[in-house]
Amino acid sequence: MNRYDAQKTPATFHVKSFGCQMNVYDGERMAEMLGERGMTAAADGVEADLVILNTCHIREKAVDKVYSDIGRMTREDGSRPMIAVAGCVAQAEGGEIQRRARNVDIVVGPQAYHRLPDLIDQARRGEQAVDTDMPLASKFGALPAHQTGAAHRLPDDHGGLRQILHLLRGTLYAWRGDKPKLVGDPGRGEGAG
Repeated sequence: MNRYDAQKTPATFHVKSFGCQMNVYDGERMAEMLGERGMTAAADGVEADLVILNTCHIREKAVDKVYSDIGRMTREDGSRPMIAVAGCVAQAEGGEIQRRARNVDIVVGPQAYHRLPDLIDQARRGEQAVDTDMPLASKFGALPAHQTGAAHRLPDDHGGLRQILHLLRGTLYAWRGDKPKLVGDPGRGEGAG
């Protein structure tokens, strides 16, 4: 297992967002936050010091795609960037990601990415850097002022919408294998109980 050079503070980053429009928005917000920390965006992940795989669990084979990308991070000289898995796959898989792919340094869910700078510092110290909590407090109060640009596609309260959708999904479906099964009618007070 090769590790990121923990003596090196990441100076460049690359965010690869795949999946839904919210992930694109979240990826842009992460880039803004890292830019405010003094880091520079890299054109791709090949030479970046930090690569963030910002994921959407809804997309087909999302988990497989994440692990495939992680497996391609090792460079010809044997080094690799600091690797962060963010978004819905990180939320769903949690610490399992670091058990399955030991070269992942950071796992951060969609409601906790405002903690990314702290998680980078934890990873540099060799500590486990996982935050997939769904806090009641909004992440948006902790983010820097919103930059103008492509990220305006979603309002800053979309995180609250994501939390509501997450709760509804839990109410409406009980997962059996990889196929959802409707278990109740929330309009009649029935649900996944």
